Amino acid sequence: MNTYTTLTGLTMDQVAEKLDAELPPDAYSRIPGAVDLTDIDPAYMRNALNSVFGLCGVGWGYDYTVADLDISFGEKSVAAVCRRLTFWFKLKDDDGIRCFEIPATGASENRNPQYAMKGALTNALGNAVSNLGFQESVYMGKRSHTTVGRRPPASSKPSSAKAPSSATATPSKPANGSNPKGETPK
Repeated sequence: MNTYTTLTGLTMDQVAEKLDAELPPDAYSRIPGAVDLTDIDPAYMRNALNSVFGLCGVGWGYDYTVADLDISFGEKSVAAVCRRLTFWFKLKDDDGIRCFEIPATGASENRNPQYAMKGALTNALGNAVSNLGFQESVYMGKRSHTTVGRRPPASSKPSSAKAPSSATATPSKPANGSNPKGETPK
């Protein structure tokens, strides 16, 4: 059986631990208008992904097309929807490097169309990486903007983290012999 590691050399258990590690208190904030829900600063998400998988564009990244973005102009705000964003990340094993993909969607609303579009992409990216366990403790209600820094860190020990299953991540296959993400063909 092959054992996957990231390009930075982390095992799948270490990936799960790093992605759910408690961030600094300023990474968490209350979602306005929500019933005590917590938002996570996306800069910390990108930092965690760089630390775990390697730099964006090398060990991880995302793809979308302009056709995947819908924009609606309202009286006071603009709504943007990303109908499909594909988050990809690379893992290596004895056979070489493989690229895995997680499709996701996202949406955002803002007065500025550019910020609405950026927010929709960031929301989709966050939805994708939550499937890998990014800040799982927040999504499970074990950590929030009200608890960070006020009590010992929540521990979320995932049960036997293994290579991504096809339910959450799908290995990508180069089309027509191309190799856009640098993976070793299988």
